[in-house]
Amino acid sequence: MPLMAGVAVWMTFILGTMVTGRVAGLIAALFVATSPAFVLQMTHMPMSDIPAMAWWTVVLVLLPRASRRSAVLAGVAVGAAILTRPNLTPLALVPAAWLASELAAARLSKPLAVQRLLLFAAASLPACLAVGYLNDYWYGSPLASGYGLLGGTIYRWDYFWPNLAQYTQRIVASQSPIVLLAAAGPVLLWKNRMRAAATDCPPSLLVAYTAFAIGVYLCYAFYVPLDTWWTLRFLFPAFPVAFVLLSVALLNLSVRLPRQPAGCQLFSWLRRLRRTALHMDAGTDRSTQPPSGGTRRLEITSRNRSPSARSSSLCCMPEAPGIIPAV
Repeated sequence: MPLMAGVAVWMTFILGTMVTGRVAGLIAALFVATSPAFVLQMTHMPMSDIPAMAWWTVVLVLLPRASRRSAVLAGVAVGAAILTRPNLTPLALVPAAWLASELAAARLSKPLAVQRLLLFAAASLPACLAVGYLNDYWYGSPLASGYGLLGGTIYRWDYFWPNLAQYTQRIVASQSPIVLLAAAGPVLLWKNRMRAAATDCPPSLLVAYTAFAIGVYLCYAFYVPLDTWWTLRFLFPAFPVAFVLLSVALLNLSVRLPRQPAGCQLFSWLRRLRRTALHMDAGTDRSTQPPSGGTRRLEITSRNRSPSARSSSLCCMPEAPGIIPAV
């Protein structure tokens, strides 16, 4: 887990550097490394979310590199990500669409663009077929898993609004309200002169990155709502893109605040985030009612606080056999 966490942080730095420069990459990497849900999973309760985050960020970094080898490696990384978190398989459509757009927009020579698309598909498709075959063999359908059928049980249309409210509240509570500035990142990158420093990141790639982050959320927007704040771990693959966009917004904001040096402002924001990370497991969401179904409670109790400050976070983790870690 520490290795994959390090890969995720390092790839976030590279992603930010590709998009708009090293300063933004460093800030984005620091946001990832100090995110409360990220720190909690890395230190207390390792699961498959951080490895999936690392693999998908590798894909985003490799995507704009115009070589056959990068296409193959991106496909291998997609396959590893799918085997790690099969419910995120639809995200493979984003890099595939980007590679197809290279052919349509003639950014590369036609033979190279075709070869890159085919190599990517050949490297990533076996993982999709393997997951579908095992699901069909174990559970009777490629669209079934150890948690039940996808439609009507795990995913339902009426879960959208509860999830939207819960994820918004939890991301703001854990990252502070400044995380909302990430929504301005795409607009700033599109219009601001900062984008001129990233000659290898065309506007179409920014669209692909933004679509990827939105796609991660849509993979869980209709998922059964859970009552613990650290279900933010589901959104980990979107964190690198989101924090790169946030760093762009903060850098633009910092140059418009004359009272303090920009570095002091950024340090203050990061210090607040680190303090939040240290105290999040005191419980921002104290609901103790688990969702129905086969679940168990896992109680995380801090041993480093005084008795009066100790608290527990109760979470629900479905127990099911198989390789599908859908929650």
